Order: sequence, then C-alpha cells, then structure tokens
Amino acid sequence: MNKKSSKRHRETHDLKTHDTNECISNNLRLLRRINNLSQEETAHALNMSRSCYASLERSSKTADISVLSDISLFYDIKFEYIIDFDIADQILPMLRKGSHDTDIISFITRYSLLSGDSKKQIREIVNSLSSNEAERVYHHGL
Repeated sequence: MNKKSSKRHRETHDLKTHDTNECISNNLRLLRRINNLSQEETAHALNMSRSCYASLERSSKTADISVLSDISLFYDIKFEYIIDFDIADQILPMLRKGSHDTDIISFITRYSLLSGDSKKQIREIVNSLSSNEAERVYHHGL
C-alpha cells in the first residue's frame, strides 16, 4: 500500500469509527431516556462512574466490547443494535407521523420495562396471532 492509499484507508477507518462511536453514544442516550434513568442510575447499574458513562454518551470515550456487552444485557437489547443501528432514526420518524405511531412508541417504551419472562410471553402471543392471521388470509382471503 503506497502512502496515498494508506492515508485514504486511515481516513476512511477514522470516519467509520467516528460514525460508530456517534451511533453508540446516541443509542446509549436514547435507551437511558426511554427507560427514565439518570446517568447516575445507569452508571451505577453498569458498575462504572457517572463521569465514565457520561463520556460514553458524549462519544469522548470509546466503549470496549465488555462494556457494550454489559449495556446490551442491561437494556435487554441485541448487541448489534447498539453499535450498528441508529435507534433514533427509526423511532423519531414514528413520533412525527401521528397518534397511531405514538401508540407504537408508547408500547415499545412500556415493553422495555418488562421482565424477560413477560417479554417472552408477549412474543409468543404476537407470534400466535400473526400465525392465526396468516392462516386466515391463506384460507379465506382478505
């Protein structure tokens, strides 16, 4: 790799790292707010200082894999969603569309507060309902 392509590769890597860190910090802030937690409460639950957690939300510190894993367990969310998925980009447009979508956000917020067992029950009910609906459409049409 020559000097020019090496520099371009490094700049691209730095840009991706910046985008990933920004995505992570935005997601951390949103998840904390959805769960009505302070930075202090969140930091305590994750066994770190408030200033350390705040630096993750500001993107002035990069979270390591173990911290991100702890955060994903704490919020009961897939690890990949925290690092690769801008949650706000998906939720904020729903809030702007109207009351139906606001009901969805309200459901998501309340769902996030449930225990793992309660979430499992809801998933089972939704899967059952969607299977029943698919079967009804298949046999009887819309």
